[in-house]
Amino acid sequence: MRFWMRILKNRSGGIALALIFVAALVLVSCESSEKTPPTTKETSETVSIAVPQKKNNTYFFSISDDAMALAQMGTPSSIRKLFSKLHRPLKESYSDREKVLLEICSSIMGIVWPSEKFTSDVPAPDSYNPYIPIINSAQFGLYDTSPGEEDFFTLLLPNLVLINGEAKEDYSEKIRSSLRKCLEIKSDSVVANYLMGLFYLKKGKPVNALKYLKLAGKNMDTEPLEITVAKMRSYFESNNYQKTLQYAQKILSVKPEDKLSLELSCRSLVKTQKWDEAMDYSVKILQIDPENLDYILLRARILVAKGEYLKASALLDSCEGIGSKHRDYLVLRGWLQKNWSKNLSAVSDTMSTALSLYPDDLEVLLLSAQVASASESKIGGKTALELVGPVLEAEPDNKDALELYVKEMLRSGKYSDAYDTSVRMIEAGGASLETLCCHVESCLGLAKNEEAWEAATGLYGQNPGSERVVQVYIKSMIAADKKQDAGELIESLIKTSSSSMKSFLYYEKSLLESNTDAELESLRVSLSYNARNVDTLYRMYRIYYSIQNYKMAQFYLKQVAAIRPNDRDVQTRLAELEKLVGK
Repeated sequence: MRFWMRILKNRSGGIALALIFVAALVLVSCESSEKTPPTTKETSETVSIAVPQKKNNTYFFSISDDAMALAQMGTPSSIRKLFSKLHRPLKESYSDREKVLLEICSSIMGIVWPSEKFTSDVPAPDSYNPYIPIINSAQFGLYDTSPGEEDFFTLLLPNLVLINGEAKEDYSEKIRSSLRKCLEIKSDSVVANYLMGLFYLKKGKPVNALKYLKLAGKNMDTEPLEITVAKMRSYFESNNYQKTLQYAQKILSVKPEDKLSLELSCRSLVKTQKWDEAMDYSVKILQIDPENLDYILLRARILVAKGEYLKASALLDSCEGIGSKHRDYLVLRGWLQKNWSKNLSAVSDTMSTALSLYPDDLEVLLLSAQVASASESKIGGKTALELVGPVLEAEPDNKDALELYVKEMLRSGKYSDAYDTSVRMIEAGGASLETLCCHVESCLGLAKNEEAWEAATGLYGQNPGSERVVQVYIKSMIAADKKQDAGELIESLIKTSSSSMKSFLYYEKSLLESNTDAELESLRVSLSYNARNVDTLYRMYRIYYSIQNYKMAQFYLKQVAAIRPNDRDVQTRLAELEKLVGK
């Protein structure tokens, strides 16, 4: 010490500075003598145990690792254990850090696990801390990142916004990143895994959501109701309707009037076409919430599926004012207009409205395509093929969309495409009767007459009463040069057939006639039963064109053009006739 005093006195600091320095050395020396333990093996081990204090150099450094692990686990059970572990007989005995940790966990119980009964008598923290403001912001739907990423809870708590809000794009990546960091700190944290599952569910990724929700529910004796609900929603959105029903039953056993569980049960049964069971659930939902438009339309959908069209129509009429722009209302109204009342003009208007409001909805696109195909016109400025294209891109195995595609290929004369697609559908199994009939027609278009005859014979043997099957059977008979048999069958059916069927039969009969006059006579009778029979009209055009009666040919082709305004080949032929008639 004298040495340092001499040094300081010889320098510019002076005597005063020397005295201050000496006093400081004395104080340090005293502290050192009190705190520095003797160098023994025992004290060496004590120092090594203190090292984790650096690792836990956070707001909660004074709280034990066991208590922090319980808090970070974040389950109702672990939180209760934490409260028991930190319990103090006197409220004044809690440290402020303990108050903050318990306040955080109490908030998690109230926000994340509201189905759990929980009360706390721990006093509120006395001083400012960064955690409570984050919780308050989350409850107001605000994602608060102002405290920065200091520890597990500053990372976790902003994500409580997911409970009642959405994973908005402006902080979506922040949510994913912060929850991953939470799971790096504690991989088995139930609350972090649950929030990550909820994040992916709200982002429309139910398979990813299930991965984290399963981790959240792992090793838990009793799974919180909130996790069960999230799993139910994820299974429904990933089209696993059996699992949806399984989890819905778990929830309904605890909450018999839970609307979401009843609704998803009903919708799952609709998806699996269990109409009677679905109807039971729709009744239960409407008893709880009779004014809910979604539930009314869900019931209407079930009535349509059950063939109770009058009841479904009346139900749609009851919500016409408030539901006229609802997607389900438009789809159901359009379906009834197309398949029940057969009003193609009305359904075209309905689906044009639906397309303008829901241009990317697959069900709207498919029904619009079917209407466009049936009316041979455009809906919303698009042809049937243009409308069904996006459906097939999203769902390449959609049978209804594929069937429509085959029909349109046949109509446009692209028999090879129709044949290849129908073969693929038949090989996949479960092909509809219409698809099988279209396959016969594609064979006929490609002059695969033997294959067509073989397929049609099998169809007729199983479905002799189907007009559609009889039609392809007769066509294949004529193509296979079994004209006498075809003629006899036609004669046997003409008297008892419907008007549209009679029109078809007389058309086919015209193909068996031996002279042009008899052929034209059969075609005229065909038109008397169905003036819009395109095959008959086109055949009349071909006959008159062949005998160079261009004015009559033009007359019949114009009628074809009126029915098929989008047929370019017809328009080209009309232009040719305009020149020929004008000569």
